[in-house]
Amino acid sequence: MTELNQELKDLLSKGNSAAWDKNWNDAAVYYQQALDLDPGNFKAMTNIGLAYYEMREYREALDAYRKAVEINPDDPAPYEKMFLIYKEVNQLTEALKASLLAAEAHLKNEDIQKAIENWKRVLELDIRNVKAHARLGMVYERLGRKKLAVSEYIHTASLLQLSGNTVKATESIDRALRCSPENIIALRAREILRQGRQLPIPEPIDKEPEEEIQVEAAQLEAPKPEPDKEYETPIAEAVDKAMIILAEAMFEEEIGAESGKKRPGRDLDSALSWNAEAGEILEDGSAVKLHVSQAIENFSSGNEKDAAENIKKAIDEGYTNPAAYFLLGYLFSNLGRMESAVRSLNKSVPHENFALASRLLLAQYYAGMEQWVDASREYLEALRIADTSLADKEDVEDLIHLYEVMMDDLEQQEGGDAYIEMSTHIGEMLLRPDWRAILVELRSQGKSEEGLILPQLDALLDDRRSQIMGIHQNINMLVQEGHYGAAMEMAFFALRNAPTFLPLHVTIGDILMATNKIDGAVTKYLAVADVYTVQGKTERALTMLKKVIDLQPMNIEIRQRQIDLLEEYGQKEEAIQEYINLAEIFFPLAELDSARSAYVKALALAKSIPDGEIVRMKLLQRLADLDIQRLDWEAAIATYAEISEVSPGNRKASISIVDLSYRLGKLSDAEQEIDRFLALYDPKEDKEVIEDYLTSLNTEIPREEFIIRRLVDFYKELGLQEQAISELDGLGDMLLDAGRKSEAVAVIQEIVTLNPPNIEAYQKLLGQLQG
Repeated sequence: MTELNQELKDLLSKGNSAAWDKNWNDAAVYYQQALDLDPGNFKAMTNIGLAYYEMREYREALDAYRKAVEINPDDPAPYEKMFLIYKEVNQLTEALKASLLAAEAHLKNEDIQKAIENWKRVLELDIRNVKAHARLGMVYERLGRKKLAVSEYIHTASLLQLSGNTVKATESIDRALRCSPENIIALRAREILRQGRQLPIPEPIDKEPEEEIQVEAAQLEAPKPEPDKEYETPIAEAVDKAMIILAEAMFEEEIGAESGKKRPGRDLDSALSWNAEAGEILEDGSAVKLHVSQAIENFSSGNEKDAAENIKKAIDEGYTNPAAYFLLGYLFSNLGRMESAVRSLNKSVPHENFALASRLLLAQYYAGMEQWVDASREYLEALRIADTSLADKEDVEDLIHLYEVMMDDLEQQEGGDAYIEMSTHIGEMLLRPDWRAILVELRSQGKSEEGLILPQLDALLDDRRSQIMGIHQNINMLVQEGHYGAAMEMAFFALRNAPTFLPLHVTIGDILMATNKIDGAVTKYLAVADVYTVQGKTERALTMLKKVIDLQPMNIEIRQRQIDLLEEYGQKEEAIQEYINLAEIFFPLAELDSARSAYVKALALAKSIPDGEIVRMKLLQRLADLDIQRLDWEAAIATYAEISEVSPGNRKASISIVDLSYRLGKLSDAEQEIDRFLALYDPKEDKEVIEDYLTSLNTEIPREEFIIRRLVDFYKELGLQEQAISELDGLGDMLLDAGRKSEAVAVIQEIVTLNPPNIEAYQKLLGQLQG
């Protein structure tokens, strides 16, 4: 048996080498020889199919792929190749069937993205394919992508209505409304259906040529930051960072339309046509990738005009990466398209990586327009971001309060000189290579006697600032002494003079909390968070939401809002942790599906952060454990398989896949996993690993012939005759107990060939069984 396995491996290896050299005829010969030894070998069957496909011998290739499907109907690869062949020979009906089967196989394996790609291939050939639209709607709903789900359900309804099945069409619209009850397009579709009018029919999808896009994407090289590089200004630093982020996204295949684009001037009826509201979202991101890759190339060659046009096209296709918005704002600024620049920069302001540079570009624009009030406001915001980024953690809160006072005081200024002076002063401090050193030096000189860190702009503002700070400090002292009534009265009095001073509102929330008026405190904190969000001060909004979560830890809506802001602000690691916290809230409530959803979202984020493999592995392990508790063994297998992809030698994952596959009656899957794991190791060099793996399997999954056989083969290959005989002896007893006499005889004959010490006893037993 060992010699046969080795011969099979050698033939497959020779076939692979020939295929690598594109000697497809030789490859097919080797793969056929492998199939002569093992007609049910899935790998050999799919490989010979590929060889025939490359030689354009489509009939033979289809025959091989059909046999592969019989061997393993759950593997999508043969179906996908069959789709390509049928499409090539213009048998579109068969091509559609193959792609639908591929999608279902991917869905069964929980590779939802690949399933979506196959359904989209179907719609490229047949935009009126009801099944593809219906399945896309179901999957998008499951992923929480409600706009896309509604769009697909409406398409499904329109096609069902066209075929005369109005009952099913109504059910599809009802499902769209259950998914998104207030969706105006779904509500309008229901009205049209009730009136007996035909819903708009889906329109064909326009798609960029794939080969051209792949070539463009392949030509990119991700720019790498120089070590300790010094930038002329924070703006130049942010531009470099944006370019790196966009280039890395190309290589990590993260570029895709994150949200759809809306066409202006469309009425509700026309909006119900293909890709309504959810937009012409290219799920494979091909058009977006093309535009981003061209933009990077344009920018690198100094062609800012074309770079801007390509970034804009990517955004119009639905790409919402803050790096794209910032780069577009920067390019528009350089090109003199200032109104467009302002719109883009306002979308990059909330993101941590681009907040400072976006504020500075906006300030420069307003200064150029001599709108000094707006310019000074943006400059002061820029200084706040820069200053707090360098402050010690314990000083940040006091520093933020000071900037809040200064911002409030700024609104009260009269005359333009103060604004001009402030704008000029801050611009000179920040728009230089050593801005960090300048701020650190100024702040080291700026501690007041009370220990507060004061920005060096005293001469630019009047005494009102110190008055507000003094009142605020008095309120805090009253709170510390427990005089909550007096503190609240003083706070309300202070609000008359400084109604926009947000730290005062926060203090009122703190007083409400201290007096156990939790609902009032939550309302106040959320109101402040809303204002900070509108102002683009995402980090302050997050602080307020944290206060609310501390008071109402089970408030799922607020937790999700916090996560959304963290993602928007670029704090992906923190967002992942909050998803984990969210899952741990759902778990004790027995809301296991919700807990799983939170882990899946955390996983998606983990894939997009540098060095995220450790976090990803921990999340996958939690997800697998959760699937076991949900008794969803199929999902658990898929999760353990993903762990194995990241860490092929993960013993626990492999044993779990084997165990669960046997429980589900999927013997072939279990056996393939065992052989996959064993192929990673050399029996002589990795003896302990293989023996531990096989004996653990034999203990956890007893009386499985395939496992015992692999253990016997292992012992025989190492010359461990005694151990091999012991395992064969147990296998023979198991076969006799099961009434499988002829197979037991074969096992005993195998034992005799190993010349055991008590060979006479085995020969006697053999005679009895054969007699």
